[in-house]
This record gives sequence, C-alpha cells and structure tokens, in this order.
Amino acid sequence: MATIADLDLRLMKLFLTIVECRGFAAAQTSLNLSLSTISMHMSQLENRLGVRLCERGRDGFRLTPEGQKVYELGRRLIGTLSDVSSEIAGLRNALVGTLRIGLVDNVANNPTARLHEAIARFDSRPHEVRMDVEIVSPRDIERHVADGLLDVGIGPSLARQGSLDYEPVFEETQYLYCSYNHALFPRCPDRVTLNEVSREKYAGHICPLPDNVLLHGKLRTATTGQHMESVALLVLSGRFIGYLPGHYAREWVAGGQMRPILPDRLFYENVFYCMFRKRQSPNKIIKQFVRDLKEAHRPLALEPAAAGLV
Repeated sequence: MATIADLDLRLMKLFLTIVECRGFAAAQTSLNLSLSTISMHMSQLENRLGVRLCERGRDGFRLTPEGQKVYELGRRLIGTLSDVSSEIAGLRNALVGTLRIGLVDNVANNPTARLHEAIARFDSRPHEVRMDVEIVSPRDIERHVADGLLDVGIGPSLARQGSLDYEPVFEETQYLYCSYNHALFPRCPDRVTLNEVSREKYAGHICPLPDNVLLHGKLRTATTGQHMESVALLVLSGRFIGYLPGHYAREWVAGGQMRPILPDRLFYENVFYCMFRKRQSPNKIIKQFVRDLKEAHRPLALEPAAAGLV
C-alpha cells in the first residue's frame, strides 16, 4: 500500500470531490472530466492505496468503511496543506489558502445571526482564499473542527473540547410548539398546564435541554431528531410536541399551523459559538475570519426572538 507521502494529491482531490458531489456522474461538472476518465482515475487511486474506496453501480454510490476513513484523512491532508500555504503566505502578510466553515442548519434566517455580514467583511479584503461552507450536524461539528476536517465551526456546544477555542457570537430562543392537528392546539398558548404537557409525546433534538428549563427530564421523549427540520416535521405531524427556534417556527405560526405552548415559561436561550483549533501560531485566515465574525456581531444586543405569537 502506498504511503501518504507517495499519494498523488490530484487523485486525492478528485476522490474528495466525488464524495462531496455524492457520485461520479454528479462530479463531472465540478471536475470537468468524462465519466470514463473519472473512473480511470479512481481505479488508479484504489490501486495505489490497495483498498476499495467506494461501491458504484445500479444501487448508487456509497463509500466503503475504508473509503470513509480515506475521505476523512484526505480532508485533513488537504487542510494541512492549506494551513502550510496560508502560513507561508502570512510571511508576506497575505491571505492565501482555503477556509472550511461548518454551520448547523437553519441559521441564515436567525435575526441575531450576522454570518452573511462576516462573510462580506472577509471577502471585501484582498485575498486568495477559497471559502467552503457546509451544513453539519450539531453532533459532528466540534469533532470535525478538532479532527481538522473543518477550520471553523459555528453552532451550539454539546461537549467542550480542550483542543478548541470557543467564542460566543449570537443566540437563538427556543420555544415548545404543537401543530394545528394536536390535541393541545385549541388551548395554546396559555390555557395548558405543565402536567398536561409532560404527558404528551416529545420530539427531542440531539442538543440537550439546559438543566434550568421547566420540565427538564420530565418530558416524555418518544423520538429524537438530528436537525431542526426533522423536529419540525415531527411536530407538524400532530403526534409530537417539540422545541424549535422562534425565528424558524414564525412562518408556521403566522400560517396557523403551529402555536407555542406556554411561551412565557417553556423557552430557553441557545448560545452559538465560533469554534476553532487552538494553535501556537494561529492561521491568519482563521484569525481574520473570527475577527470579522466578532466585529459583525459586536453592535448587536443578544435579544431573544419572538415565539411568533399572532
């Protein structure tokens, strides 16, 4: 099997693109190569590594366990090379390289989030930086930053990692909701008791509720969603209640499809952090982006979003 030092970086980059496009055919446009050429290059990489990286055929594209590991190592390898390029460019005070940002879902419409302003600030500077932005599960975001798969993560913290720095940037307010076809809906928002709420099936999120939230540990968790989208779908089914960000649920509330349950009592604040690896010599690209991110949020008071009462 070839060592990392022997690998052709072009083949590794091709493999990463195929995975991120979820298949050979989908990667054609990004790579500007024919299917036969992509297949030939992938066979070359597999032969050099001595392992099969993916299954492709009538059943679609999927990574083998070895392919998943090579994908993660490949991203770390390319990220390390980008860091080296950035530090060399830093010797002449230039921003050159790649910035890989991971976000949790449904942040763009949060009125307290000014990520678009931070990106605009950063992009207005002289630079040669490729900016990659992807949506990542809250469960994975800290691990991906710690492992070097991401340069910056923006989301709530599930497990503080000693290898990361955390900068609070904005908040969102979460309220408990039910949908129009749920038994509690006619008496919401205020004519419901905590005892009634505790008996309903609860769609939890992988981000745990803070200890100081009313009914913490007393809600009857029937299912758990990784993303807010999945919790929203469960709530809209009429079979579950669930916490959602006020800004995210506002459209359903305005349309009469959801109502908050006891919004003056059943809510909590979720702090979003900018996470990045601790370094003796900070990457200039990351350092500048974090500075722009903090500057974009500095004028804002962290105010809770409305529950969408209409």
